[in-house]
Amino acid sequence: MPDYLSSISMKNSFLAEIDAGLKACLAILLAVTAINCENRLSLLLIFLYMVLTTVSMGSNLRFLYKNALTYGILILFPYFCGIILSAFLGLFFSADTYAAGAGLSFAETLLRVVKIFFIWYIGSMYIYSTPLPAFLGILRKVFSPLNKIGLPVNRYLVMLKCILNELNESVADFRSNSLEQARGIFRNKASLKTKVGELANIIVFFIANSLHRTEHVQELVARTDISDIKYSLKVAKNEVWAALSFVILLTAVIFSETMRII
Repeated sequence: MPDYLSSISMKNSFLAEIDAGLKACLAILLAVTAINCENRLSLLLIFLYMVLTTVSMGSNLRFLYKNALTYGILILFPYFCGIILSAFLGLFFSADTYAAGAGLSFAETLLRVVKIFFIWYIGSMYIYSTPLPAFLGILRKVFSPLNKIGLPVNRYLVMLKCILNELNESVADFRSNSLEQARGIFRNKASLKTKVGELANIIVFFIANSLHRTEHVQELVARTDISDIKYSLKVAKNEVWAALSFVILLTAVIFSETMRII
């Protein structure tokens, strides 16, 4: 995927070299497995599997850390704020609406939060380790039947490809130019009014440049051929190892769920 999605290089990683279609199937199966697990040992096995997969990406666990932090900010914080607000309103109102979820124990709530994080992280691993052409090729394969009923899926995919490419360049330019200029403004000893004015000029320039890129996207869409977006299944050593590792994990999880070891 585009560089703006992740600062982690995966060009030579094991996960990035796996066929995108097989990787998508394994990601879905892994997410379904995580959802249906009730045993703590099973969840621990899945977590260890994700950690090993992360290490195979060459990220030194930074990817796991960043996703956990993002999950905490975007999901956990609003979730627990909602629980606290519901409990607070329950002190003043007797309506059952505010009692929703109150029957869940702490262990049940924690289990639900962990499962949601697993789904979040599994999806992140797939998206961040899949090149954009392969990702779009998979989408074209999956949604190609919709073309027969008149839905222009191919055109949407071309638009998505052009938008992501332009967004990648736009963010890269912002980091290298606008962000550096903003840092320089804060370093100088000008007055606050002057700093605010200079920052406003940078923002205006960035917006104007983004509007220009919108016109450029339309030109790219007109020039891009849908044949550039394609996918073909490949089966090699990496794919065999990936499928085998998942089968081993699934066997261990089924054994754990059946025996109820923990």
